[in-house]
Amino acid sequence: MIIVGSPSARRKAGRPVLPEADKRHHAVMVRLSDAELALLDERRGNLQRGSWLRAAALEAVPPKLSGLDVEALRLLSHLSNNINQIAHRMNAQGGFDVSDRQAVNSTAEAIGQIRQDILGISP
Repeated sequence: MIIVGSPSARRKAGRPVLPEADKRHHAVMVRLSDAELALLDERRGNLQRGSWLRAAALEAVPPKLSGLDVEALRLLSHLSNNINQIAHRMNAQGGFDVSDRQAVNSTAEAIGQIRQDILGISP
């Protein structure tokens, strides 16, 4: 039995704790001219400066997305969530036959492929 208000009944709020190997303990300061900062801001798109610079330094620069691409990814995210909710309900009701499962899986794979195409990720 869990007593309301006991420490075991409460969830810890906030960000999940990262493993020690994933924690970032080092900071690097970079000075840029106005022109360099403008170029960096142009290239990074809607990513945060630090995230883009980290990716660029590790030779994994993410593509700059247009407003249309961002909206397409948002729509794909909503579709993916809807598919997951449908699959969850069907599993809970026991009404998930093989053809339903194949339809959900193929739709999810198509959404994943479209996402990769938008982001320029090769499979």
